Amino acid sequence: MKRTINILLACFWWSMITVMAQPYERLHVQTDKDFYLAGEKMYLGVWGMDDKHNSLDMSRVAYIELLGDAYNSVQVKVQLDNAQGNAVIDLPYTLSSGVYELVAYTRWMRNEGESIFFRKPIAVFNSLRYSPTLDQVVFVDEATPAQVCSVTQDNIRVKTDRKIFGTRSKVSIVVDGLQEDVRYSLSVVKAGSLFCENQLEERHFPKKDNEEKMAELEGMIVEACFVPWGDNKEFMRPNLSVKGKNMNYYAGQIANNGTVYFYTPSLPGVKEMFAGVEGDGQLEMVSPFIATPPSKLRAIRLHKDQEQELMERCMQIQSARFYPADSIKKELPATFYNYKPRWSFDLDEYKRFPTFEETFLEFITGVSTMTKGEKKLITIFDEVSGASNNGNTLVLLDGVTIMNHQDLLSYNPYFVKWVDVYAGKYIFGEQVYEGIVSFRTPNHWMPSFQLSGNSVVVEYEGVLSKQGYEHPSWRQSSCPDLRHTLYWNPNVTVNDCQLECWTSDMCGTYIVKVEGMTKEGKIISGTTSFQVKEEH
Repeated sequence: MKRTINILLACFWWSMITVMAQPYERLHVQTDKDFYLAGEKMYLGVWGMDDKHNSLDMSRVAYIELLGDAYNSVQVKVQLDNAQGNAVIDLPYTLSSGVYELVAYTRWMRNEGESIFFRKPIAVFNSLRYSPTLDQVVFVDEATPAQVCSVTQDNIRVKTDRKIFGTRSKVSIVVDGLQEDVRYSLSVVKAGSLFCENQLEERHFPKKDNEEKMAELEGMIVEACFVPWGDNKEFMRPNLSVKGKNMNYYAGQIANNGTVYFYTPSLPGVKEMFAGVEGDGQLEMVSPFIATPPSKLRAIRLHKDQEQELMERCMQIQSARFYPADSIKKELPATFYNYKPRWSFDLDEYKRFPTFEETFLEFITGVSTMTKGEKKLITIFDEVSGASNNGNTLVLLDGVTIMNHQDLLSYNPYFVKWVDVYAGKYIFGEQVYEGIVSFRTPNHWMPSFQLSGNSVVVEYEGVLSKQGYEHPSWRQSSCPDLRHTLYWNPNVTVNDCQLECWTSDMCGTYIVKVEGMTKEGKIISGTTSFQVKEEH
């Protein structure tokens, strides 16, 4: 009887572990086209799913790499919301011509190894220069292959309201036969821009990471390691902060192997971040990109009668530089903490003193200094306990953590306009501070301030700012419109039965393509085409 109970308990716990185990995660990526010129924009949509191809809302960040070889690559991070993300990648002008691999994965997927990463071939041609030593191009004289790749219609019916349109004309697109449990993308691309090669080189990838990676369920996990200056490898209080008006402070958690993890939101755009630590050394950021590039860049085949098309696309890239969009989206500052200060002081309203110690003494409530060993520390008086906090204060200058308080005490008070004092206890991960003092300069630039050696400045790239496909606003103006991609929507649903786009100044044949993936992992698609001709 006792043995039977033990067996039942073992089965129960095993079933509980199986239920609680996190699922296998996969990504699927679709792009507006498969053949790009260096300098063009790549529009892509990312879908999160499990290994059964069901939608899976798990990770918040997808890592995308466009890999040609060890010297040609593009690496970006895409934010995922509700198992879907979209982004626009500006392909560098320096990319060499050749066939690349578009690779996508999440931090959680790294636990299974590179063999399960999403991969797709993408062709890139550098129209601004050709170098036999850098570019991998094969020029052929034979007839150009079919402009449109053969697809299976799979009951998806796509049609336009007309078959011939003028330049800068409205095109109505009707889609029928979409399934409710399938996500689709829709692109309208000039014929000749499609790349039909679907074969990737078979490769053996390295084994999975030795250390298990946590899933990024809430935001981006920034990884760092401590680099000591000598034999002493002891350190404490690793921190990361973003310069600016708002307080963006992240306390690091130290793993058993010494790796430091910062749990942050998915900060958009490129941020100037400051990493500090208490110890004889400094922090060094660890790249989250780990996909192995191909050993060499594969060649693409170009035909002589494609010269006109490539010339037109090259003109479009250059014209976009001289005729930018009418409006530029500005990033909003990211605010992680919304604490309210106990006291706030505008120093312009008071008499300026030569040092901050005199400033604290004369009119800044609750703040003073104390000497501990050979160092001076900034302290905050706690009204509840009636005592100071012994220097356990988080000191910030324009949002940047100042580990050595003496650096701030030596700073010229005339550069600072505001001082905010936060009394009480504040917990950041494993770090506890008894009060915060935040100093802010007028332009939030930390003028003439020198950081201590154990603080480093890092240009860290967060997720790409969210951008959808935007139609140009100059349809009735004289600005040239040389777009090859007329429309891109990575998240078409069964409710999107009728869509619309506008033609550009480029005449020729355009392909409308709808593509999706079923629960069985089958790619289904439907296409149609229309002509754009100059109106006389």
